[in-house]
Amino acid sequence: MDTHPTERRLAVWALFSALAGLMLFALATAGATSAASGDAKDLNAPIAETSLWHIEAVDVSHSLGDPSSHSLALESSGYPHIAYGGDHLYHAWYDGSAWHIETVDSAPDVGRNASLTLDAGDHPHISYYDGINEDLKYAHYDGSAWHIETVESTGDVGAWTSIALDGSGYPHISYVNVSSYDLKYARYDGSTWHIETVDNAGDMGFSSLALGTDGYPHIGYYDYTNRDLKYARFDGSTWHIQVVDSVGDVGKDASLALDAADHPHISYLGYFPIMDLKYAFYDGAGWHTETVDSVGFVGGYTSLALDAAWHPHISYYDFTSKDLKYVTIKILDHQVHLPLVVRNQ
Repeated sequence: MDTHPTERRLAVWALFSALAGLMLFALATAGATSAASGDAKDLNAPIAETSLWHIEAVDVSHSLGDPSSHSLALESSGYPHIAYGGDHLYHAWYDGSAWHIETVDSAPDVGRNASLTLDAGDHPHISYYDGINEDLKYAHYDGSAWHIETVESTGDVGAWTSIALDGSGYPHISYVNVSSYDLKYARYDGSTWHIETVDNAGDMGFSSLALGTDGYPHIGYYDYTNRDLKYARFDGSTWHIQVVDSVGDVGKDASLALDAADHPHISYLGYFPIMDLKYAFYDGAGWHTETVDSVGFVGGYTSLALDAAWHPHISYYDFTSKDLKYVTIKILDHQVHLPLVVRNQ
């Protein structure tokens, strides 16, 4: 299993770049080949990778909102589902041969800040913002029909939604009340929604939610007032809140994932003094933060996932080159994978 602090010293971030575009879906296939001979313990012995990105347009006909309104999940067969919106809420999915697109909620100005997850039956569940009524909404498909409901309507609520399902398939949603900029959390128990305020000590934004193995929520988010990256977790009775990174203006576009030990990992934008992609992780004893990419103005719209070895994989936006980028840590027999840029022409 990955011993984070030690192995990270033996690794570098392998960087990939793909063409950025409107509702594009990118899939990478890669194979590693040796580019140099030498002792397997030589950290300077590079490993070259061959990588091919498959990029295709999914939807070019609808108003799609900004990139923070798009959310991707993979079903058990590996095929992608995407929730997105702007004028309405849409759901797109690939069945192995073609893309299918449906309108989930046809009400005007809904679907921004969409967050998607799939249940055990590969049925989609989506949290999103209703811009007309300023409400938090939730839609799910039960295998035969879509069901849509308003979760909260008190004030202007539903920005920066993030959804996860517990072991019973019930939804949990983190979001922000824009009237007060409080960080909020809603969970469904099978009959009723339970709603609570997580952090109201200033103005909050950019929430990202994951559930631990115990079913309790973990949230990464941005503190607008202090311009910090923060993290909150619930232990069954109390919320515990920590400042993860307070150096400069950091924490926008936060994306959180938990490893098998329920330790949080967060990718985020270091906005000031310069736009960098940053990454923080907790190893059980303390937080560790690092700058991943600092070439140009980078780090927008981050999305983080962990593989089975707990290695982070991050997609993000390069404001300078206007590219979609992908970065990961690569470790193989204590050799270092050199950064490789793959760019669509």
